[in-house]
Amino acid sequence: RAPASFGTPPNTTQKIPNHQFQRTPEVHMSQGKLPIAVIGAGVSGLYTALLLQRTGLPVVVFEARNRIGGRVKSVTLGKDASKEKLERYDLGPSWFWPSSHRRMSGVVREFGLKAFPQPDSGAYTYDQGEGKEAMHFRGGGGMHGSYRVGGGMLSIVEAISSKLAENSVKLDSQVKSIKLVPVEGTQPEHVLLTISPKEGKQREFRASHVILALPPRLIAEGQPACSPALPSKVTKVLGSFPTWMAPHAKFVAVYPKAPWTEKGLSGNGAGQILGEVHEASPVEGRPAVFGFVGPDRGTRAKLGREKLISLARAQLTRMFGDTYEPEVLLTDWATEPLTASKADVLHPPRGHPEYSGLPSYATGLWGGRLDFAGSETADVHGGFLEGALASAEAAAERVLLSAKNSDGTDTCANGS
Repeated sequence: RAPASFGTPPNTTQKIPNHQFQRTPEVHMSQGKLPIAVIGAGVSGLYTALLLQRTGLPVVVFEARNRIGGRVKSVTLGKDASKEKLERYDLGPSWFWPSSHRRMSGVVREFGLKAFPQPDSGAYTYDQGEGKEAMHFRGGGGMHGSYRVGGGMLSIVEAISSKLAENSVKLDSQVKSIKLVPVEGTQPEHVLLTISPKEGKQREFRASHVILALPPRLIAEGQPACSPALPSKVTKVLGSFPTWMAPHAKFVAVYPKAPWTEKGLSGNGAGQILGEVHEASPVEGRPAVFGFVGPDRGTRAKLGREKLISLARAQLTRMFGDTYEPEVLLTDWATEPLTASKADVLHPPRGHPEYSGLPSYATGLWGGRLDFAGSETADVHGGFLEGALASAEAAAERVLLSAKNSDGTDTCANGS
């Protein structure tokens, strides 16, 4: 169950009325309290910030990328600005399962987003390779019970972010180090962040607490540097969590019309280059399929981006014909240094990793001033967006308790 103070709305099904988001006015630090710093503006980081903000605590989110979302990446190929958010294609996570992902269902309902079932009607297609005819099977290959979100999963990220206080999310702001600063005179114990912006000089920021909403393996490898250093057993457990999506590459092909539908196919299939292929059409806009790239990172690097795209195109032509020429998108998460750790590249997991959550000794460090969030750290549904939300609830609950216990001591000036 979710902690009582962070309950989620009831489940949702297919379509829920849209509404316009109203951004919360900028929160001023009450009584001179230091803000809580969240590092990472992915789903878990932003949702952690929102939950804490709802309790009245000031929160600032730092993100090294020039965008919010982290591994949530929805890209548009549309030229019609009025449909830009509708014609978006997911290069990160695509699905959630309302039957078991109650937090995701609640967030979709709360923000008035549209959820729709993953299409699954028609024949499954298997590509046998160059010079061979594709095989078709009745049914199979679909993600049964899965739903997608209108406008891509980025719609959820944007909705959460829209409820945060103005100017509370700092993009292009990589946190290089965090340091626990003890009580000195009238200055209370706090955490000092060293931030390296994309432009401008390195600067410092003071926070009452810090939540690292980053892939655990990156933290274990020293991103950011921590002083005092994390205990070895904490580093070991963080390093044991494979980063979801880190070894993978995702390919999207966008068509003017759906050739699979014209042939009575589902858009689902498999092959050697695109190991899995799934229908990926948005609510409105041009039809599409996506594929998880089969060759591993080393093979992808040897092939090169253009050769890989050419091979993927050829596979889709064998599967669905050459009537239409698709536009394509490709993201190789293994080449993203803010996602893939060295361990993820050297030792990619087979299948979906099994995550068991953080042990108690790896939470509430530095007297409760340092904690962790992220899908890999969740007690349930690790590696899914549901896990990202669950980890946010848990991290926010722990930090809220720590903040209450230290209430009345954090009275120095705002973070600078």
